[in-house]
Amino acid sequence: MQARDLFLRGDLSAGLAMIESAAAADNGAALMLAQIRAFQGQWQEVRALCLQLLKQPFSLCQYRDAQDVMKLFVLTVIEEAKEKNETGAAAWTEAKDELAAVRAHLDSLIDMAAENNSYAESFNRFEAFIWSAGKGRVPFKINSPLTFASMGEEQYARLININSTKRQPVPTFADLDESSKHDFYLWKALYDEDLERALTLYDEEGGSFVRSLMQATLIAQLLMTFDQNDRAWSILKAQIARWTPQHTFEIVPIDLLWDEKMRPLMSEARCLELLQSPRAKEWLEQPAVATYERERLTHIASLARCLTEETVADLEQQILDDPDNLELHIMLIGAYSKYVARNIDLKKPHISWLIAKLPDSQIIEDLISYLFLDKETNAQDFEDFKEQWLEVIESHPGNTRILFNASLLLGADDGALAEELLTRAQSIDGDNPKFAERLYEMNAFHVHQTRGQQRILCAREALNQISIMESIAGASEKDPFFSKLRDLRRRAWFSLESGELDTSARLAREMVELARAEKIEDKYLYLQEVLNGRLALRVGEKGLAINHLNNLLTMEPFRHFRPDYPHLTLASEIFNEGEKAAVINFLSVLSAQTLPAEDKALLERFIEAVDSGDKPWCPAVRL
Repeated sequence: MQARDLFLRGDLSAGLAMIESAAAADNGAALMLAQIRAFQGQWQEVRALCLQLLKQPFSLCQYRDAQDVMKLFVLTVIEEAKEKNETGAAAWTEAKDELAAVRAHLDSLIDMAAENNSYAESFNRFEAFIWSAGKGRVPFKINSPLTFASMGEEQYARLININSTKRQPVPTFADLDESSKHDFYLWKALYDEDLERALTLYDEEGGSFVRSLMQATLIAQLLMTFDQNDRAWSILKAQIARWTPQHTFEIVPIDLLWDEKMRPLMSEARCLELLQSPRAKEWLEQPAVATYERERLTHIASLARCLTEETVADLEQQILDDPDNLELHIMLIGAYSKYVARNIDLKKPHISWLIAKLPDSQIIEDLISYLFLDKETNAQDFEDFKEQWLEVIESHPGNTRILFNASLLLGADDGALAEELLTRAQSIDGDNPKFAERLYEMNAFHVHQTRGQQRILCAREALNQISIMESIAGASEKDPFFSKLRDLRRRAWFSLESGELDTSARLAREMVELARAEKIEDKYLYLQEVLNGRLALRVGEKGLAINHLNNLLTMEPFRHFRPDYPHLTLASEIFNEGEKAAVINFLSVLSAQTLPAEDKALLERFIEAVDSGDKPWCPAVRL
């Protein structure tokens, strides 16, 4: 990481001094060195480094850094053909043979035919491109303004809403801020190859106006067509200083070499100038680096499910010599997460190591699906982990992250203990929204698993945690409109469960009125109809409840079937009132609608279960 920061600050010599000797054994160093050597034009070394990295699938995320390695490999083939002044057939054939050796190695390491092998999927597309001698479908994302070619202002406004992390009502173009409008017109100018207008829009607000490297690249290409290479480079270099890397070890934008229109601009002198210039200064100060590292470790666990038995045995030997190697433990946890009973015992020591060494790490939350144990089938193991967590908590009584992690791993089989741990964490740090959200989720789940007074108490606690979440968010709420809709939806549901029927009906009306103001009321009318049916049952109006259930068939397009959808909660309650025929009629009409084949088959089995007197209702509800 220190070397990466040196490179991004433009200190080329100091960065190289740290990684040149380490690249053979350190894949992160190898990836950075490959990028540097590419911009230095040392293609044979780039080729060797790429072949080394392609054989290490656990060091590469197929969505980020693996793409750069594959691009660099293709560039070495192109440069080799250019150097030999030939058509390139021999260069592509040599590359194909080298990849055959890589594939043989990968086959010995992981199951390349496994459905869940995401690296194999990426590698297969890349290998097919090499086999086509570069004439096949390019397996990488291509930057282009074509998205905006025929897009009108209102379409762009909807696109902005889709890509936004803030879920807002569908805006019109007039609703967009000036920066977004400006961005749209710049994209249009770039697509139309209107250089004068593009330059005017690009420079209009100077450094305060957010620009992307893709836009700077396209402007540079337009300038190059008018032999204005120096100006093109000036604009491009300024934007690279604000560039955002896409993975942990990306230190220079590879697309400057990958894009054949940009290669003529990237002379030896400019490549060196780029390597010696500060880049991505703001990114270094953001949490993106930690986020990418988390993604990388999660990728390791996922891909490890495809490891061959021989490789797993070898990893067990390696960990004896390096017992505190986090990546080895994660790989083995992933490998033993296949659905084989004996794997539980094999996975246990590696989970135990995580609890002992990294009890407050984010990685425990990220890998939660790999760490769960079922108390019914692994009772002793569960008790062992429970005892270990309690010992760790006793040693670190004020560490809220440990309390939270323990609650995640123990919550599925000991809800009372998990709730106690979360409540303790909340008492120490009441401003952490994760604690309130988790407590809400637990109580919401228990509402549908309990009866009588306990059900009411869980509903009231769910409402309490909603209030706490609202208080924590306050004025800093990023998405106030949809947050309010979400909270009204939740409050209406759990007010009913707590016996506050009038409050539930009122909140449901408020929810629909708010949604109707933004013309997005359909799904909220659906939920109101469900609530009205459930409210009718509470006052003994079974006929009215059945009417509400049947009304749902005409107002909500059921594109999928899931046992945890709210209308099935209403159906189950009507069923429990002795109205099986009405429920089967509802489900049969639902089955006649257009549904995916898998959903239709699931629904037919569901109907058979209901008809036979079983109760296949899901204990939770999707809100």
